Amino acid sequence: LSHISEKSSNIQKININKELKFNPLTYLSVPIKVTIFTSVALVFLLVAFERKYLIKDIEWYKSWPIITTGYNVIMTVTFWFYNCLMISKTSEKISYELVQTLKTNPFRYDVSKYRFILLHLRSIVMDFSSILSNTILGNTITSFLVVICSAYGVTSITMKREFSLLTSMLIPLLFNITILYIYCEGAYKVGQVKQNILKSVLECELVNLRHEVHQEVELVIDAVKSMPPNIDILGFLILHRDTIVKVFGVIVSYLIILAQFRISD
Repeated sequence: LSHISEKSSNIQKININKELKFNPLTYLSVPIKVTIFTSVALVFLLVAFERKYLIKDIEWYKSWPIITTGYNVIMTVTFWFYNCLMISKTSEKISYELVQTLKTNPFRYDVSKYRFILLHLRSIVMDFSSILSNTILGNTITSFLVVICSAYGVTSITMKREFSLLTSMLIPLLFNITILYIYCEGAYKVGQVKQNILKSVLECELVNLRHEVHQEVELVIDAVKSMPPNIDILGFLILHRDTIVKVFGVIVSYLIILAQFRISD
């Protein structure tokens, strides 16, 4: 969070906020109150389900490590998604204002202001994945393993028709699938920043613009093209919508193999 704030605060140093119709820092600020409220509400639900279905035979004081771990995961994924959402909304606002400026046959200086903003936005996007990289990598790997084990448990219980234990397997399965989906969906929104801005700029009528403005637009396009297309986590994992599809493919293949062994037994 402090790294994002440091990067985004450089936008103010360009001294162009008063001349634009929006303040990028407003869209890049993290809604901490909403994050805390959502996380607290979710952790109460988590505690309720855990006490009823998962750890009902364990003393309440021994369940706090499990509850604390669940709370930390919820806080991290909520923080991640809201930051992704704010970056996405910022890019939409920047592209909209840039298009409106290009429609007024602007001077070169009018377009160059957006280039500086986009360069700082690119810097934020490039550094974004490194903020919580270790935590996100650990959470995604853990969620993936839990999903595999829970899916196997659900399959085994269903085949044995022991439905009294089904809920205890479905809760961690659905919880961790949701965690993986939110991570991938947030990264997808950040990855779409590049395509959305390029699409908005290239759809404008640039024929009647001055020659120096054309040159500045080319620099703007180059700045946008240099943005990373996907969120890379420490070089081990690329978060995207395709990632969750691949995860489900691995799980289905794994379950089919296990089911074949169980049927043969």
